[in-house]
Amino acid sequence: MKIYKTNERCRLRHLGLSCAAILSALGSGCASNSEYGYAPVIPLPPIKALGGGEETVSIVSEPQQETIEESKSFYLDNALYLDIARGVASKGALSTEYALSSNAFELKALQRSRFPQITPSSNVNEDGDFIARLFVEQVIFDGGRFRAGKRRITAQQAAAFAEHAIEFNQKVSEAVDAFLREYRATALLSISKDISARYADLRGMAGQRLRGGVGKKSELGLFEVKKFETEIEATRDESDKRTFRNRFETLTGLTISGAPLRFAFDAAVLDQPPSVNLALAEQQLADADLGLEYAERRPEVSLRGSAGVGTSFGLGFDDRARSLSVGVEFSRPLAWGKDFDLEAIRSRKKAARARVDEQKRDINLRLAELTRQAIEFELQLEQAEGLIVAAGKRADEFQKQFLAGAVGIVEAVSVLETYKQVRRQQVEIEYSIFSAELERAQILGLLGPFEEPEPF
Repeated sequence: MKIYKTNERCRLRHLGLSCAAILSALGSGCASNSEYGYAPVIPLPPIKALGGGEETVSIVSEPQQETIEESKSFYLDNALYLDIARGVASKGALSTEYALSSNAFELKALQRSRFPQITPSSNVNEDGDFIARLFVEQVIFDGGRFRAGKRRITAQQAAAFAEHAIEFNQKVSEAVDAFLREYRATALLSISKDISARYADLRGMAGQRLRGGVGKKSELGLFEVKKFETEIEATRDESDKRTFRNRFETLTGLTISGAPLRFAFDAAVLDQPPSVNLALAEQQLADADLGLEYAERRPEVSLRGSAGVGTSFGLGFDDRARSLSVGVEFSRPLAWGKDFDLEAIRSRKKAARARVDEQKRDINLRLAELTRQAIEFELQLEQAEGLIVAAGKRADEFQKQFLAGAVGIVEAVSVLETYKQVRRQQVEIEYSIFSAELERAQILGLLGPFEEPEPF
């Protein structure tokens, strides 16, 4: 089988001479006399000697940098939530950051695999003689394995960054939601206290009416019951407030007071949300796996040599102390008929492509639902605000009419309960609007990461 052209044969000859020179130098070191009659094991050269100095591990690629810049742009108009995101980031690195860094180091390790691979070994045979051997292997033609392996690691790195973006958005979303829930509980607690105070006033008025000969004594008990119910609601609201405040402080290490702000969305958002990027990266990974599988079926040509002392070690390329040879190997056995391993990888590639389409379809559907819900919530909020004004005015008038004996207790309780429900409904609608906007920001991946992960 003819593999090399003329220039490739020259390259092989030069590599062989270089490898032989290395082995000759190492072998002379192995043959040097020592106090015990054998040479010490030659250690591996340091990494810097192979790489030519310190290397910077690249973690974030250009498309990933665009994601970071878009997140920064989003936070320019959402400074309150940037403080929360920074609080989340200050709690420590996420597990996906380490995975991202791991892929970067794997890429560097793959690049160094093109250097001569040097492996020392030593042993003592049955006669008590020390045997030392240094093996050197240099791949000359890899059949495309390096290129396919690089594509695979690059796809893994893209998937790791997408997973990191998904996790970061989820963590920030959890913290923002805890902040929103604390605000909701605070608002509901204020309503419960106000209604409880109104029932206390009505009970006092019922006592005055009873002393004036208007009403019945049972009215006092009914107002006591309603006041007790609102106090239970206030206790529940107070508990929710403490729970979500503790959760927020645990997630961020911050204490923020005040009302939340509506999210400001720029017209230009990420073209590909993190979940779609993850599906795309998995598709690229399937493509890389197929290319790697093809490369593994091509021959690999390598130059091998060994140097050392002792001839019965039996772990080298042959049993001689010194050797130099060129070998051609196949990494995969020949297939009998149809190669079903390749067919399986092709099927995984098709499945990965289908997942991309499914992910895009699901996200577009959810974003459309959130948009529709936001419109409905806005309309409900406008209606609730009008009802609150009318119900509040009616409740204030009823207190005066009740004291004068113009209305009965059942009517007074009904008006006050309506006022309470409308006010609590307004708070719930406001939270629903914030929650829908938060979910939209999370799906689009706008919550982060807004800074490049630190190299490890």
